[in-house]
Order: sequence, then C-alpha cells, then structure tokens
Amino acid sequence: MQLTSVTISNFRGYHAPTKIAVDDMTMIVGRNDSGKSSIFDALDIFFGNSKLDADDRNKASGEDSEISIICTFKRLPVHVDLDGGHPTTLQKEHLLNSDGELEIKKVYKGKTPALKQIYAVAEHPEHESVRELLALKRTQLRQLAGDLGVDLTDVNEAINSELRAAIRSSVQPLTTRRTEVPLDKEDAKAIWQKVEPLFPVFALFRSDRDSKDGDDEAQDPLKAAVELAIKDKTSELDTVFDYVQSEVQKIADATLKKLREMDPTLANELKPRFDKPAWHKLFKASITGDSEIPINKRGSGVRRLILLNFFRAKAARLIEERKAPSAIYAVEEPETSQHPHNQRILLRALEELLQAEQCQVMLTTHTPILARVVELPKIRYVKADLAGGRMVEGVNEQNWQVLASDLGVLPETMVKLFVCVEGKHDIPFLLNLCDALRADGMALPDLRRLEIDGYLIFAPLGGANLVLWSNRLGNLLKPEFHLYDRDNQPPADPKYKDAIDAITARAAAGEPVFATATGKREMENYVHIDAINAALTAQGFLTARTTNYADFDDVPNLMRSELNAISPPHAQWNEGGVKAFIANAAVKEMNQARLSAIDPDGHVAAWFTKIEELMQ
Repeated sequence: MQLTSVTISNFRGYHAPTKIAVDDMTMIVGRNDSGKSSIFDALDIFFGNSKLDADDRNKASGEDSEISIICTFKRLPVHVDLDGGHPTTLQKEHLLNSDGELEIKKVYKGKTPALKQIYAVAEHPEHESVRELLALKRTQLRQLAGDLGVDLTDVNEAINSELRAAIRSSVQPLTTRRTEVPLDKEDAKAIWQKVEPLFPVFALFRSDRDSKDGDDEAQDPLKAAVELAIKDKTSELDTVFDYVQSEVQKIADATLKKLREMDPTLANELKPRFDKPAWHKLFKASITGDSEIPINKRGSGVRRLILLNFFRAKAARLIEERKAPSAIYAVEEPETSQHPHNQRILLRALEELLQAEQCQVMLTTHTPILARVVELPKIRYVKADLAGGRMVEGVNEQNWQVLASDLGVLPETMVKLFVCVEGKHDIPFLLNLCDALRADGMALPDLRRLEIDGYLIFAPLGGANLVLWSNRLGNLLKPEFHLYDRDNQPPADPKYKDAIDAITARAAAGEPVFATATGKREMENYVHIDAINAALTAQGFLTARTTNYADFDDVPNLMRSELNAISPPHAQWNEGGVKAFIANAAVKEMNQARLSAIDPDGHVAAWFTKIEELMQ
C-alpha cells in the first residue's frame, strides 16, 4: 500500500480538518514551531506506534471533543479473504472512496484521548436495506435475503460475501453516497483485520530535540528493521498464534468436560480470550560501537551519521530485494547536527531509497540545502494563520517565492553547476554511469564527489514544469546543464523542444547554460545488454535476451514484459522497478567497451565533457 494523504482534525495546532497530500517523497517545510512535527506525530499515532496524551487535543476545543486522523491509500490488495478461501474485494464491498482509494478514519476520545472508532470512509450504498450489510451475521443475511425475496439459487449461502453481493444486486438502482462505515462489527471487522497488516511500516526518526519516553528506540534504526522483518513474516506468525489459540482451546474444552462431570450447572463454556501479540515488542536490539560504548552515549552528530548510513544500507537492500514490505521513512530535520557536506550525502541516500517502489520518504526541514532541490509538487508549506491555527499549502509558481523568502533559500556561493534532469531515476543513472566509466579508466569529472562537496547540484525538474524551472534557475545566476529524454524518433522534434529552445536562447544571450536531448529514446537505451544481463545474474534473476535494444525501443516496458514472461508470479516486474534496476544495478556493469558498442556516436561522453566545461 502507498499512503496518499493524511487529514488531521483537533490535534495540537490543527483545529480545523487539515489535509496533507503525500507523494513518494514529501518535504514539509516551514519555520520553527509551525506544526511540521505534529504531522509526523499524527501519522505515528495512526499507525499504532505511539499514543495520545491530554495535551495533544487542540486547546481551542473542549475537553470532550474528539481527535480524528484520516489516511488514504492506493496500491491496494487485489483480494481480501474473509470466508476462508473465498476472497472478495474492497471495491465489491463498497469500501473505497470516490477516488478508488481506501480511506481510513480513526477517532480518539476521552480525557486522555484513546482510539474509540475506526471507519472506512467510502462511497457506500445508501438504500436502507443494504447500507449495513457488513454489520450482519450470516443468519441475519439469510433472513434479510428472504425478506427481500432475493433469489439465492446460485449463491453459496455459507459465504457471507456472496450473500451480500446477491442482496445488493436485488436493489436497483444501487446508489451510493460518502459514508463512514464502522470497521468494528462482523465482516467489516474481519476486513480490518486483513487489511491492517498490509499497511506500510511507519518509521519515525526524530530530530535531537528534548525527547519523550521511548524516543531512543524511535531513533534506533534497528527498531525499523525489526518491524519490517516482522511484517515480512506476518503469515507465519499468524499461524503460530492460531496454533497456540487452538491448543489452549483444546485444554479449555477438556477442562469444561471434566467440570461438567462433577456439576453440569457450573458452566456451559470456557472460552479463552487472546489479545493479538505485539510481536515487534518481543525483540529488543541496540547498537554499540568501539569499546562497547552505546551509540546513544555518543555525540548527536555521530548518531545522525549512523541514521544516515542506515538509510544508505536500507536503500541497497530494498532495491535488491523487491519483495520487501512497503515502508514510510519519516525524518525530522535530517540536517540536524550535520555539516552541509553530510546533508548532501543524506539527501542522496534518501533519494536512493525512492528507487525501491515499496518506499516513501517524508522529511521536515527549514534548511535551504534540502528544500531547494525537490520538485515543487512534492513540497508542503506549513504556516500559522492569524488565529493561531495551521495551514498546509502545496507549493507552486504562485507561492514558491514566499516560501523561498521564509526559508532563506539562496544559492550557496560554492555551487558551480546545476545538472537538471527529468526524473528521480536519471540522477543515480548519471552518477553510477560516471563511476563505472571512471573505474574503467575513462577521464571524466567525478560527479559524485562534486555533488557531495557542494559544487554540483542535481535538480529533478519533472517533465511538466521544465520551462518554469528554467526561468527559476535563471534567477540564481549559476551555470546549468539540462539533459532530457528525446522520446520522439526523428524526424519528429524532441518532446521537450520548447524547454531546450528556451535554454538555448539564454545561452545565445551569454548565459553559461546548455540544454540537449538524448540522441536515443531515453537514457536506458544507452545501457549495453551485457551490462543488464551481468546485473541480473549477480542478483539471481533469469536473463531474457542477448541482443541490444534498438535506439527507440521502449526499454523499460520491453524489459518488463520479457522478464515477466520468465519470472514466477510472486516476482513480477513493473516499469518503475525496471528503471530503478537499470539506474542502480545495470549501469554499474558498464565499461568503455560496452559504451563504445552501444553509443558509437559518443553522446554520453559529450554530456560529461559539457558538464566539465561548464564547471570551469
């Protein structure tokens, strides 16, 4: 599952319902005490990692007022098994909202707010005969079907989902409206029990401010690793739980039998009650360094560096192990206690995490270094209103200058070049290709070192906003190198010809800028098939072909189809996964000979030469 939004109501500074859209990477920016961390804390509470206290309720509301946190999700499970091998779908049960997403609302009440209700906010049938079917037991469903005269001839009456479907089909037209469907009764509760384990792992890493109890564990990367491992073995652990429950029930039944032999009036049943175990709490892990010194006794900068390298290791693992559970990594102020050099390394590590499609990254920051290199649509601007409430705005061409002024987003004098590309996969592609060719003796600028040292900044512009970004960067008075995919085969113009022409016009006016399109369809067309196959073999995958792709083949989609034809159902590829694999694995297997064979016209070498020229 992938989180798409969170809506907070009556929580701390968020009195009115406030919706925050969530992307693959979401950067939440704003001044100190603007409410950035409250968004993360609300998510941590929603995912069950922490609890509310009395001071979390908005001070402008009464003591009896409720707090609500709503999350929406896409990439949902195809089926949900509620009847022991007879799956249904969330769509058939009318549990999705108008956007086709799963929208879960949690309501917290009481003096010390505690979770009281869970709802699916969905487009649900409004006819009184069918609007509460999920709350009915099987006998009640059969009775209702009889009352409505529903034909059950071809319906398996032992399967609740079939009974519900038959009843709904008898009501025509079946109109729906936005409804809060309780998930604490009968099959609705069963749906919740099946869906909740599929939620992403939410790992919150706090900044080094005064901590609450338990924050030491939240800052320890091993805690997130434990939760991911538990999530990956949920079915096996459920089997253990069911086995223990069954064995205990046998003992209870035997005890009841013996008890009734002595006095039949004492009891009719003995039913053990079980709470679902919190498996992750059974595993306690900590890190010690040299001389057995606990990491939490080291300096704050060292602790943050360990976090930084946790991200880097996690990125590598998730890219290689595509079946890893989904995860959301929320990092408060990752720049805390770090030199600007390390801030840049951390940003790259976070971007590498996104190459694994199971991951989302959320950040809070008020530093220019991190905020300025993220695409505008991925930034959320948090600010206080005149009444003391909180507002969250998306960032666009109309308000980005206000944001820049608020954060002080100014160019560092040491920056020598902006390298502007279309998307997130293009950056690791260029970095890894440069590393591989340099390792094979090719004389190229060290892009990775230049970026880490702050002389070069990659800017993923996003195809729709290339011209707007070009105008914005022009105000910074720094050299720029723009590289876009051609996409269209000649004689058709490159897809982003207008953006390239605008930058070329600036160059003609004397600005140190340059823009070009790839000579082939896109960057992936410059990777030799031998490099692709070497990377596939190294990671234990089957290889699908032995000849290079043509210059204008759609490499990611062709490769996806070819690999899926020889891969088992549980290891199917998607386009994003192929792009990530090429950029982070296949490109590392390139060398000068393979480049010369796949790029005889020298396009790639010309890119790197121009970058070096612009940095002089």
